[in-house]
Amino acid sequence: MTRQRISASTWHEHVAHWRSSGLPVQAYAHEHNIGVER
Repeated sequence: MTRQRISASTWHEHVAHWRSSGLPVQAYAHEHNIGVER
């Protein structure tokens, strides 16, 4: 997967999807240097 900037709206959609799916959002965010709002 290539590193790229993700727009805020798109990122929040991904976060919502990952949280509902129970995937490790924090781990992914840290790996890709993306800030996660809690």
